[in-house]
Parts: sequence; C-alpha cells; structure tokens
Amino acid sequence: MVLLALALASASLHPGIWGDVVAARQSGDYGGIELRIAVADARTIDLAVCEGGCSVFHPAIRRTADGFTFDLTRRMQDGLPPRHCAARFEGDRLVVRWLGEGRVDRLRRLRRPHALAPGAPHDIPALG
Repeated sequence: MVLLALALASASLHPGIWGDVVAARQSGDYGGIELRIAVADARTIDLAVCEGGCSVFHPAIRRTADGFTFDLTRRMQDGLPPRHCAARFEGDRLVVRWLGEGRVDRLRRLRRPHALAPGAPHDIPALG
C-alpha cells in the first residue's frame, strides 16, 4: 500500500503552460511543442505541435506511475502517422518523449501561451 501511495503521489500533474517553441529568424518557421495542463486532475491536455506551422490537439491522457502518456491520432500538417508520447516531470521541466522516434522535448514553464494563445502563433522567441 505504501508503495502504491508513493507511486500515485509521484504521478501528480503540475497545472500550467509548458513549452519550447521557437521561430527560425530567417524562414519564420516554428519548431517545438507547447502543452497546457488546466488542472491537477486533468483528463485531457491542450497541445500545439509546431513543425513549420503549428497544429493544435486535445488528446486524452493516461496517468502512469511517473507521469502520463498521450497519443496524437489526427494526421499533422506534415502527413505523418499517429504518434505516441510519454511525459514526466523532471525537476523544473516537463520532459516529453516521442516513442519510437527518439525525439525528446524538455519543456520549461511559461508565464503565458504563445502557440496556444488565441490567434496564435505570436510572440514566439526567435532562434538563430
């Protein structure tokens, strides 16, 4: 019982906006993701995946002992098939692993949304 309680406590969600989206200075293309967890017991998240442009998703999440998982089942702008992701909090970051792809996003907490803001994307930091 104690181990189960510890596992559930470690899986708590941290409400907020997390992201690593940047804009390429020359092309204006966007890259990265932005994720919003509305409440600590959330069953879905808001997610912007930016690869050139930004696609917004609202996937259901499944809680795990150390975080949560989610699937992107709608095709994205680049035409890739569904994607499966696992996320967990590591220190002050939310780390999202794209299973089967080798991609890892280390998201920092944001004060306000950029890619998920109304009329987005705007005010995204420039890279390069």
